[in-house]
Amino acid sequence: MNPSMDSVNPIEKKLNNDCSSSSSIDLISSMPDSILGKIISYLPTKDAVATSILSKRWKNLFPIEVHPNPINVVLDDSKLLHPTQYRSNALAKTFVRFVNRLFKTTLRDVSSVNELVLKCCHKRYDESRILSWVSSALRLKVRHLVLDVSLYHSKTLLHQLDGCTTLLSLELGKEFGFYLPNINFTLPNLQSIHLRNLIIFNGDEDEKSINEFIAGCPKLENLWFTSCTFRLLGVLHIHSPLLKNLRIDNSLNECKCGLLLDAPNLEVLSYCDCSARNFKFSSFKSLFAVHIDVRPSEIQLNEYYMFHVQEAPCSEDGVAQLVTACSSTTKLSLAASSIEALQRSSLQLPLFQNLTCLSLGCLGFPGWILLARLLWSAPNLESLVFEEGFILNEHESGYAKFMSLMKNIPFCLELHVENIEFWVFKGEEEEINLIEVSQRPVGFSLEGHLQWRWPGWGRGGAAGKESSPVGAGGGAGRNGLGGALRPALGSRGEEDGK
Repeated sequence: MNPSMDSVNPIEKKLNNDCSSSSSIDLISSMPDSILGKIISYLPTKDAVATSILSKRWKNLFPIEVHPNPINVVLDDSKLLHPTQYRSNALAKTFVRFVNRLFKTTLRDVSSVNELVLKCCHKRYDESRILSWVSSALRLKVRHLVLDVSLYHSKTLLHQLDGCTTLLSLELGKEFGFYLPNINFTLPNLQSIHLRNLIIFNGDEDEKSINEFIAGCPKLENLWFTSCTFRLLGVLHIHSPLLKNLRIDNSLNECKCGLLLDAPNLEVLSYCDCSARNFKFSSFKSLFAVHIDVRPSEIQLNEYYMFHVQEAPCSEDGVAQLVTACSSTTKLSLAASSIEALQRSSLQLPLFQNLTCLSLGCLGFPGWILLARLLWSAPNLESLVFEEGFILNEHESGYAKFMSLMKNIPFCLELHVENIEFWVFKGEEEEINLIEVSQRPVGFSLEGHLQWRWPGWGRGGAAGKESSPVGAGGGAGRNGLGGALRPALGSRGEEDGK
């Protein structure tokens, strides 16, 4: 007998034998389909698709049993296994087979889907194929639908969506023509719309316009235009009684349409675009935060440089109309171009009775003058934020003009202002003098910002008490106004930006 074998512990010997015998056994494949499907369903889509090539048994496993409610399905062909071969016909066909199998087999018995995201970078898919996937999603009572796909136009798509009662949010993109068919279109429960990179055409005798599309969504709360192109549209009429968040971003550059906004319950407005031909607004009852960045359009710039137009290449009175319409807001952010246009306008500056936080972009000479006017027009201002500092070759003369308009201390500085923040602080003499306009402040530096608090003034202020960190609940902070202007469609099913 081999003495070495006698010295081996019996338990250790059994474990060694078990390990050697199980090394050739595929323990994963011995699991039931329901368990395997559950495991695969937690993988990213591209990895889950990869499991289908392991064997015939794995081909239809993803996902046999999907996550408990809510079910979110993300189909993105840019995340295939070999992204360097993204133009491959074979990969496109693989993606088509996978999506078809998903809707026909895997999700066949699912009662509802919370979110479907369909992103197709390839242009090798038939439009009828994409529309069939959308139809399948609607049959699954999808609540949030994101379509980043290439279509010839949107008529058939909107025909499919018409009357859907489960849809709560809709995001469309990918540079296709937006046509509304000549029907009494309605999405009765839709709350959020995000349109981006679309060519939006005006309606004719056979079509309806974007205005009717918006009006057909009576429960709409969030509306966002991003890099859209409006063609032949005379007036963008947003009639939405329940609208709370509106963002128009780089969508009016090539058109000369007006903007008619009938949204009495609007809370947050972000306008980062060229000036509309004219503005007309209903009164806002609950306006909370406004960001205005009006810049000249390409047409205005061409006229300015080619014909040597004396006026600045931006509609000064248009900016003033927009600011006046938003004078009831609590928070106001003005970009540099809007500051200059507002100062040049012939219209009188409104009274900002409710304004407590004012954020300003880069200040040149006109900005210093406007700053003095705004301080006199905002009696209840509590926080003043300089986001981009001052134009160096203009700050000395600008500050001198500012001081000439400040012979008396504005009411807000005397009683209410608690914070002055510099996001770009260079230590110039004019910057130091600015924070000493009223009385001696207490200040400290934080994360590249310089924040000052007047001791003993305003709500909850105690003499000599330093303010809390920026964005941590003290002053307006970097996140104070920015958070309010967060895109309304950032997360599904929630009221973002509110």
